Order: sequence, then structure tokens, then C-alpha cells
Amino acid sequence: MKIGGARIIGLIGIILSMSGDTPIDKAISQAKAIDKTNDNRYIFYHGTDLASAIALLNGAPLEISIALKKRHDIGELGFYLATHYDVAYHYATVRGTEGTILQYLLTQQALSELIGSGCIFKKITPGKNFYPPGLELFVPPTSFASFNMLRETEQIQVLPD
Repeated sequence: MKIGGARIIGLIGIILSMSGDTPIDKAISQAKAIDKTNDNRYIFYHGTDLASAIALLNGAPLEISIALKKRHDIGELGFYLATHYDVAYHYATVRGTEGTILQYLLTQQALSELIGSGCIFKKITPGKNFYPPGLELFVPPTSFASFNMLRETEQIQVLPD
């Protein structure tokens, strides 16, 4: 009996999802260590300058042009959410300007959709005298539209810390 290529790929996907080895399953497994609110939203932190914080709190979407301007010397172009407050504090103050920390609260559905759109959890790059705990959720520019839509539907909430 012959099995077509599409059917084999579908079977592989079913097997992987049963074994918990899909990117979404791996991310959800990693997310179990992340603090949650009383209503089960995952808590992430983002350190930034005051002007950017005000814009984000007022609903500014993630945009590539802004990401290019705010880019740090390390890491890929994108938007970063830390699982630990201290990491966000470091990035809020690293440039020597007055910064602040924002809380990002994500539903399980939002996290799953972001992972499906290309976001990943990864270790945070250490720096000179900086040994960051936890992970960061990296949002690449290709996922900005998904992130912005999830904010509009309140699956992602942004709060001042």
C-alpha cells in the first residue's frame, strides 16, 4: 500500500504532537516555570526607556522601524520579553538613561499563537558582569502582526510596573 507525501507528513505531525515534541509543546513546557497571575496569564517583563513605555502603554504597535532604532548591540532584531524582573531592569537602565519596566500578561492562547507564528523561548545572552536568570520570549519582526492583533483582542495586556 502506497502512502502519499502529504499523508506521511500529517502522520509525522500527529506522532510529534502525541510525543510532546512540537515547538508549541516545548514552549508550553518551558512556560510552566513562568509566574502567572490569578487569572492564569503568564507574566513577562520588558525594560525600556520612558518614551517607549508611554507609547506602548497607550497601544503603540510593534513596528520594525522602531525595533531598528531601539536595537541593542547583542541579539537579533525583534522584541524581547523576559521571564525575570531583574533582566528587564538591566535593559531599562543599560543605556544610562532613565528607564522603566512594563509587565506583559499573556493568556495561554496568546502564548500558543505567538509560538506558532515564530516566537521562541531562548536563554538570555550574558554580558560583562551580567548573568541573567530565566529565559526570554523572542518576538521576531515576522511575528509583530500576530503580537499586535493579540494586544488588540486583549489576549496580551500591557501594564506599568
